Amino acid sequence: IDRSKALGDVNVLSREVALAYLGRVALYEGTYARYVAGDEGRAVPLLQVAAEASAEIVGSGMFSLTPVYQELYGSLDLSKNPEVLLYKSYVSGILTHSVIGYTNSSTMMSGLTKDAVDSFLCTDGLPISLSGMYEGGADITQTLANRDLRLVQSVEDELAYIGNPNEKGFTSSTGYIITKFNNSALGASEILAPNNPTDAPIFWLAEVMLNYAEAAAELGTLDQNIVDATINMLRTRAGVAPMLLASLPDDPVRDADVSPLLWEIRRERRSELIMDGFREWDIRRWGKLSYLDPSVKPAIFQGARIAPAAAALVSYTDGLSIDAGGYILPYGVGVGRNVQIPRDYLDAIPTGQLTLYQLKGV
Repeated sequence: IDRSKALGDVNVLSREVALAYLGRVALYEGTYARYVAGDEGRAVPLLQVAAEASAEIVGSGMFSLTPVYQELYGSLDLSKNPEVLLYKSYVSGILTHSVIGYTNSSTMMSGLTKDAVDSFLCTDGLPISLSGMYEGGADITQTLANRDLRLVQSVEDELAYIGNPNEKGFTSSTGYIITKFNNSALGASEILAPNNPTDAPIFWLAEVMLNYAEAAAELGTLDQNIVDATINMLRTRAGVAPMLLASLPDDPVRDADVSPLLWEIRRERRSELIMDGFREWDIRRWGKLSYLDPSVKPAIFQGARIAPAAAALVSYTDGLSIDAGGYILPYGVGVGRNVQIPRDYLDAIPTGQLTLYQLKGV
């Protein structure tokens, strides 16, 4: 592909976009081959492709991170954003979406889980299980204090739940109101679904950096220079201390079969790409669909903690459920999830297709 952003082309299918797509797919297929299919002969060359494709973009110098994380998601015009390789353009009255409307509605939205919120680092670069800067989760103020800015810029600094809406009348299933996609410049009608005109990134530098770092780690070629050019660039923007390979933290909640290095790289990916649509695909390719089972990860079925004084003011006849620790139970008390391995690594066949085969006598 001859067209390139270096030549002044904007929002075109350029060489860099092709490389970003190649890196994304090769990383998925390479790690799936390693952790799910157990095929190292397929995994290694694919991971090499992912690393090389991503490294070319990172090393080109053609792209740079936008200074404020949230601006990537709430922008009315991504054409001049230095981080974006390809984006979906939306224009008021012509082509719009409903993401902001969903998170700014009197209809209850789905919020972040306790498991997701707990995964974000403190500003000292340590997980909440190890950091002396973590103030605890007694209330939302403590939860957000001294934390990764990617969390702070993604949720509101007050809780809103059944029986306790915020000043706009909004509630969240977990108590955490999503703000990641907001833009304060939007008019009243533009905030409503389906009138949202903000652009949406499709390929952007942050994801490419994460793909490069993870592929290199899987290949055993990751060094501090690569970390500094990828993960630590993202951490600087997020107000988090850099990752140092010589002194990686060993999170007490780390899976025994995941090295401290891969654990932190996967955490970085989760934090940077929170709510971007990658998470299910990531845990699938890592062979970790068990994370969807609340008996394995109880905090995926928990939300924010409601302080006892606030909890006493809520009428539980409205449908709010909390556990003994004061955490919101978005699915209610005693609800589980039937995760079946290896079945759930495959997508279900659509009922329409099953019917078609039956009609054809197959």
